Amino acid sequence: MVEDHAEDLERMLDLATPWCLHVAATLRIPDHIAAGHTDIADLAAAAGCDADALHAVLGHLVAKGVFAEEAPGRFACNRAAGQLATTPFPDLNGIGGRMAHTWGTLLDYVRTGRPAWTSSPPAPRHPAATSWSAARRARTTAPP
Repeated sequence: MVEDHAEDLERMLDLATPWCLHVAATLRIPDHIAAGHTDIADLAAAAGCDADALHAVLGHLVAKGVFAEEAPGRFACNRAAGQLATTPFPDLNGIGGRMAHTWGTLLDYVRTGRPAWTSSPPAPRHPAATSWSAARRARTTAPP
């Protein structure tokens, strides 16, 4: 008899968590919290984003064990959030965003055998970010 791995499949199909992690990393949320911006309005202002949208993203990550919500609208870093801050994470403003665009066109590629996009995705923010390794170096050396 074949084993049923439905629970594992459900976990693998979760698209929200990886995107929320990428967004939090791109906005440098752990760094802003470490700098004392813990209230959602202050945190959103420091990150340059919408407070309600950021609250939704952080709420999802809290439910997944990344970040802690110590009081309504007041966030803190936990161990997982600390790891997010120190991992050479693909920044969606650079090569991470270019790769996200590529994955978003996978179905069209599989259907046709041709790349789905006709023009290049947005250029990386840092000129050296033309490969994964260069992107990682750029993420740790380029100014935000």
